[in-house]
Amino acid sequence: MSPYVVAACGVAALLLAWPRAASAPMSPAPAPRRRVPRPSVTFSAVVLAAGTALLLGGPTGIVTGVALGIGVRLVVPRLESRRDRDRRERLSRQAPLTVDLVAACLASGSGLELSLAAAARAVGAPTSEVLHSAVAALRLGADPQQVWGDLAAEPGLGALARAVSRSQQTGAPLAELLPRVAAEVRATERARVDARIRTAAVRLTAPLGAALLPAFFLLGVVPVVASWVDALL
Repeated sequence: MSPYVVAACGVAALLLAWPRAASAPMSPAPAPRRRVPRPSVTFSAVVLAAGTALLLGGPTGIVTGVALGIGVRLVVPRLESRRDRDRRERLSRQAPLTVDLVAACLASGSGLELSLAAAARAVGAPTSEVLHSAVAALRLGADPQQVWGDLAAEPGLGALARAVSRSQQTGAPLAELLPRVAAEVRATERARVDARIRTAAVRLTAPLGAALLPAFFLLGVVPVVASWVDALL
């Protein structure tokens, strides 16, 4: 088999195996979004393993192909798509404002469902979609604990959902709990942003090192080594 055919099969296998966001079904209490692999991930892993084995041949090809196939089967389903990553980051950014708005609406005398709906209209997607789904589920008679459990699985909104659930179980005033929750969510978001900034600073050093190290080697090390060689000869 031609190496080009094997390489094309490998690329196609990886494209087929790449994860995509699962669309949640319409239900009174929608389940949280999660990453799922395409149905063909196992087939893609097998194709990649077989192609690698044919390309390399012998025991080395078989071992390498099996290792690649197992790696694809285990790693690809755990990857996060760009769409899910963007959604998660937007939910985290909108969480502090969402909690503040719900707390303000509750302090003005509005009910919980009206406060959630008002906050959803103000912050926009994707938080608005999550909160509207929760409000719709509550109005249709879904189990509140199930609704708050599903909401707690959403990035950034877990603190709000846990505060509401705790308030309903213990009778503590939710309007008094949410300001503290908002401060905690804001501190968590600030820490996340700071961590991303530090990570970006570290990543920026890689191109700088890739540009400077070869120049230092050519201009600093090579002339010294050349002079030593000339002196020895």
